[in-house]
Amino acid sequence: MVNGVRLWKQGLRFREKLEMVIGNQVVLDDRIALLLKLIDRKGSLLRAAKAVGMSYSRAWEAVARIERLLGVKIVESQRGGSRGGGSRLTEEGRKLVELFEKEYRRRFKRQLEDLGMEANVVEDLIYAGSHDILLERVFGLLSEKGVKVEVNWIGSMRGLAAVLLEEVDVAGIHIYDPFEDHYNLPILERMGASSSLAIICGYKRLIGVASRAKMSLEEALEGLVEGRFTLANRLWGSGTRMLLETLLMQWARKRRVDLRELRNQIKGYVKEVETHLEAASLVASGKADLCITIEPVAKLYNLHFTPVKWEYFDFVIPKRKLEKKPVRLFIDVLKSNWFKELVEGAEGYEPRECLGSILN
Repeated sequence: MVNGVRLWKQGLRFREKLEMVIGNQVVLDDRIALLLKLIDRKGSLLRAAKAVGMSYSRAWEAVARIERLLGVKIVESQRGGSRGGGSRLTEEGRKLVELFEKEYRRRFKRQLEDLGMEANVVEDLIYAGSHDILLERVFGLLSEKGVKVEVNWIGSMRGLAAVLLEEVDVAGIHIYDPFEDHYNLPILERMGASSSLAIICGYKRLIGVASRAKMSLEEALEGLVEGRFTLANRLWGSGTRMLLETLLMQWARKRRVDLRELRNQIKGYVKEVETHLEAASLVASGKADLCITIEPVAKLYNLHFTPVKWEYFDFVIPKRKLEKKPVRLFIDVLKSNWFKELVEGAEGYEPRECLGSILN
């Protein structure tokens, strides 16, 4: 027995994980480095993420985090790439991976690819975009019907970018244009995307400030910029975050203060969460004082809700994917009486007459 223990002990060893850091922030580890290398090889962030067993939303955030830390673009994208993807590394991105690989080979005497890759899982329907609690019900129904659904809560702008690259089938967006006082259509027209993307009519949601103590919008903004309140912030590029930025811009302009300085004064501004539920949970637990969220989520966590505006939540789909069977099923659910009644019965939601119809 003693000999047996000694025998298995002989194979055990400790290995230091290789991490590239700047200051005390991790820039790259072996998995993220492999992700970047595969983006360049496959021409697609989605396929690279699947190959390393990572969610699409996590891959998006990993790339965005590196670009924030280094201050340079490491991945560039263009529409209509090979097999529906259009992502590749920039020159800086390639140099970053080469630098990591050189140290990886020196330290471990093997190639980065030796980490191995997970087998790709094929989904019937891939969603990327804004988080919505009624959408969770829709995807649950589709799953019951046998549709394999991958859901990525990455925010409106990232969802729109993903659908433009045809990495995903459907993106949910609520992108407010303060200059035209309208949702979604203005951004598509400015990007010249209305010819390649179909915008599917969705529904209205009431969005506002959720807090433990009752307060007006003015009191909420004032408390944030004075440092008295802590914010539970949403992802950069999410529709909710864009609304907050509009409110802060208007507040700063009215008082003639610098917007960047104003942001720096807000506690919690740099910490981001992916969903309405996460943000409201931080407020309910006392880790934050307020967040921007939709009414039903505020009520779910017994928070006071101050309405700001009714927003339009729509869906964008590449026109050439409209005949894909899972996409048709998704649109059929939007048009169904089941979904209309669901929207009508949900607090803080209102159906639109055009629900499920193509708007462009």
